[in-house]
Amino acid sequence: MGNTLRIPRRSSPQTSSSHAGAYSLLHSGQPHIEKRTRRSVTPTMQQKPVDAAAEEVGEGLRGMSLESPKSKDMGQRWDFLEGLPLPQTFKENPGPWAAVILMLGVNVHNQWTRALVYYLVSFKADPNLDVSKQLYMNVDLGFDEGQYSLLASFAFTALYTVASLFAGRAADKFDRAKVLTGAAALWSVSTCATAVAASFDNVAALRGIQGVSQAFVGPQAYGLIASLFSGQGLATANSIYASGVYVGGALASLSILMDQQLGWRETNLVAGAVGLALAGATFLALKDPRSDAAIGAGGGAAAVEEKEIVVSGGTSVMQPAKVIPLDDEEGR
Repeated sequence: MGNTLRIPRRSSPQTSSSHAGAYSLLHSGQPHIEKRTRRSVTPTMQQKPVDAAAEEVGEGLRGMSLESPKSKDMGQRWDFLEGLPLPQTFKENPGPWAAVILMLGVNVHNQWTRALVYYLVSFKADPNLDVSKQLYMNVDLGFDEGQYSLLASFAFTALYTVASLFAGRAADKFDRAKVLTGAAALWSVSTCATAVAASFDNVAALRGIQGVSQAFVGPQAYGLIASLFSGQGLATANSIYASGVYVGGALASLSILMDQQLGWRETNLVAGAVGLALAGATFLALKDPRSDAAIGAGGGAAAVEEKEIVVSGGTSVMQPAKVIPLDDEEGR
């Protein structure tokens, strides 16, 4: 039958191995040591990528030293970490983190006083009761819900929006720590002044001052954080500062308890006094990494003198130490 497929008979493993051994001995002239292995199942298509990935990982780890620099053999170091922009730790350099905590307090107070007005009004209270006048500013000053909606929104947000257009420029041109301190002091004074307001117009004007001053907080604070940190430390510092939005909002809602004990005027007075204390601490402790010499009317060009800071593991990063005007750099 012409189309019959003939399959050759497979020889036994022993026969094949013997023939291979004799062939090797005959042609190589070297003694042949017969090595028998068990047949394994061919890997499936799903196993092959996993095996290949494991082999690549293994090749990478062979050239990587994972030995701690504190071990007895100091010859091996974490060389693969050299050059990474590691964040400053609290232990080696607590200064930048202390600045972030201070700015966090300012941001908390910013959000607290901004939302405080929402919790010092009630349009269900009896206006004929003296206790209602003590607890709620709308009853004491005699404004309605329409006026309150203006007070809670447009009187603040309109000026806040306009001032935000200039806040970023101020961060580029002036000392950011001083601008932040001045803004915190201004809205704190405005909050204290609200405690002695005699009319709705007074409260609305003071609310506008809050909007203008609080618009300058974000650009200054984020600019300072960017100058103090790099790499992963920058993201961590930004997240810590940003948490003040929610802490301040929660503190404003808790001010209802203070209002019930003291009244709306005293609550504003206490909140403003806390802000003035924070502004004083900011003035004394917070410094802009940029020197005054580099910040002028034109924001002139300057050279940054850096200092090397050694962190854990022997890794070093460069941190701005001083900004020197280019005109003075050659004669330094």
